[in-house]
Amino acid sequence: MLRRAWALPDVGRAVNTSDSSLLASTVVGDADAFATFYRRHVGAVTGFAVRLGATSDDVADTVSETFTLALAGAHRYVPMSDSARPWLLGIAWRVAQHGYRRRARQFRLRRKLGSALRRARSG
Repeated sequence: MLRRAWALPDVGRAVNTSDSSLLASTVVGDADAFATFYRRHVGAVTGFAVRLGATSDDVADTVSETFTLALAGAHRYVPMSDSARPWLLGIAWRVAQHGYRRRARQFRLRRKLGSALRRARSG
């Protein structure tokens, strides 16, 4: 559970703190650390979702679910470089792929249902 600090966040934190430090602080409940992490990467995640050809609703869903999963999985983050962006974009990729598969299943089910209804009406 994140605790919200009632002081103004450290403005310099966005520039001076590594992603791994922000995520480590998030794990121990520092909401401002995750807010800084979010602000640092939300543009990249949004742009990535847009480039995947998603609708505006899909982009919003992808971005929100990506950061929700990042928050939930911050304790599993293992730094591989100075930036957590590759990790975050990997999450976004999986979220987007899951959304595409879900929509494809829904489309196939609607098509089957439509065929079954046409047969029932004609037959």
